[in-house]
Amino acid sequence: MADPQDFVRLAIPVLAGILLFISVTAYMRTKTTRVLFFAAAFALYFVKSLFISTEILLPEQNDLLEYLGIVADAGILILFFLGALKR
Repeated sequence: MADPQDFVRLAIPVLAGILLFISVTAYMRTKTTRVLFFAAAFALYFVKSLFISTEILLPEQNDLLEYLGIVADAGILILFFLGALKR
């Protein structure tokens, strides 16, 4: 039987995809750079969460995926920060 924790980890890409869709739709309506930063952050988070889900389904530990996840976290934080600063 699957762990509840694994179920949550597999549901995260779905949530990230929904938020990405909403933010891209908002950008297409408003053409605001601020919303574009948020959409880029959600896109990066979506890709990162897909890698994490893949790691659950294929449980080979890979140092490169872990490193890319850390770099993605930094990129996500920077994009959210830029989105918050932009007027």
